[in-house]
Amino acid sequence: MIGNGRLGREGGPCSRRRRSRDATIDYKREDVAGAVRDMTGGRGVDAVIDMDFSTTAGLIGAGILAPHGTIVSYGSNTADDGPSPFGGCCSTPCRLKLFIVYQLTAEDRRRAIDGITEMMAAGRLDHTIGAPLPTRPHRRSA
Repeated sequence: MIGNGRLGREGGPCSRRRRSRDATIDYKREDVAGAVRDMTGGRGVDAVIDMDFSTTAGLIGAGILAPHGTIVSYGSNTADDGPSPFGGCCSTPCRLKLFIVYQLTAEDRRRAIDGITEMMAAGRLDHTIGAPLPTRPHRRSA
């Protein structure tokens, strides 16, 4: 598994490679598509799960995804329709699974909660939580 993202300040608790990943890519400092191609011998990965479809769509044609791979995206950093990955999908056949988590059906939400609960109980969920920040009381408006 390759983790893509900002992993926190250099040397901080989030910057170390997590046990569930084979490698990490810092998308702000590295060529993501080039790094993925290098790590996979040019094949690409079988699946990409990313919050920002507006950026990920452009990586399909750059060789990040293996043929017949899957892109799962649950959001976008742009409010417009963003780039169309059609050209990249022509050269690399793929499946796109796009959704907004707030619009899950009751059945899909229950299945997700059950899956996450099962992973937590089995110790297979590895999620980094950033530093806790202090809260301050809020004044109620009249």
